[in-house]
Amino acid sequence: MTESDPVAVLASQIDVTAGLLRGLSEADALKRYAPGKWSVKEVVGHLADTERIMGYRALRIARADETPLPGFDENAYVPPAKFDDRSLDALIADFRTVRAATVQAAANGVISYTDTYPTSGGSRFYRFAVHQTN
Repeated sequence: MTESDPVAVLASQIDVTAGLLRGLSEADALKRYAPGKWSVKEVVGHLADTERIMGYRALRIARADETPLPGFDENAYVPPAKFDDRSLDALIADFRTVRAATVQAAANGVISYTDTYPTSGGSRFYRFAVHQTN
């Protein structure tokens, strides 16, 4: 795998991420590094939410949907999701499922890695984001 192969990077990241989280207890997964900050569980839930949103955006771009893409406020998404009430294993499984769908769609060309999308101010470049974990 190379960093230039986004599908391979996306596919490998879930195992790396799950491996990092596997050693945490439920109590550890509820910890926050500071008051008012997200717990580990909330971060994992946020990863799954963001994966869904970015996959939807990539699909719209691949389908040449010219409707401007709205933003989203991740801080508004976390409280109603009640991620802290779910098990860490369930949150990791959810992220795995969503990522597997993204990888499948990307590998089959259902969504694209790079393209442009319209905004109210004209077209902007969109790149399917891949972040290395190592």
